[in-house]
Amino acid sequence: AIEAGTGSRSIADLLSGDCWDRLVSAIDYVVKAASAQGYEVCVPGIIYIQGENDNQQTYDYYLSQLGVMRAQMQQLVSSKFGTTRDVDFYVGQIGGWFAGSAEQNVPRAQMDFCKNTPNTHFIESYQALPSQPSGWHLLANSYRWMGCHAAKIAHKVRVGQKHTIFRMSDAVHSGNTLYVSFDVPVPPLQFQPAYLKSVATTFSDKGFTVSDGNGDLK
Repeated sequence: AIEAGTGSRSIADLLSGDCWDRLVSAIDYVVKAASAQGYEVCVPGIIYIQGENDNQQTYDYYLSQLGVMRAQMQQLVSSKFGTTRDVDFYVGQIGGWFAGSAEQNVPRAQMDFCKNTPNTHFIESYQALPSQPSGWHLLANSYRWMGCHAAKIAHKVRVGQKHTIFRMSDAVHSGNTLYVSFDVPVPPLQFQPAYLKSVATTFSDKGFTVSDGNGDLK
């Protein structure tokens, strides 16, 4: 596996090419080392986790930029490994303090991009994992759990199993009641404590906020 992360960058920064040196050099070293030992190299997938520095952007902007990023990474893989195969692309969703506006523009764009783009797969938000007191970064074990979750999804895709995205699929308002339907990877839907920094918290509203023109409804 190649890990070539660059911190605190917007998607526009990454697309500019200034942040690609680390990824390109890592690929070159892998190809060179494999060739020297007589191995063939393939790219089973790319895990792309970014968005925190774009959390105030519009839905349409980030959705289109994700398309450009995927195409640019595919082109890089094709040029370095001599393959035309469409590489699986995994997108991690931002959460927690980085989720942004009430409209959740970037998280929605990430989900919809995965839903509507072939060979593109969604990695659910890390927002329920324990974080440091500042709230800006996860704890060491949280990053490990996050990586394990991404690996489980990649494994399911590689062996041909269906990967269901956890998301709300429908909502119906009748009288004073809202009926909400969810796609759930492992039914039934269960509510469990989520972490606010390092405190496991059970939310009485189960994480739902309903608003109208006058504000939040109780």
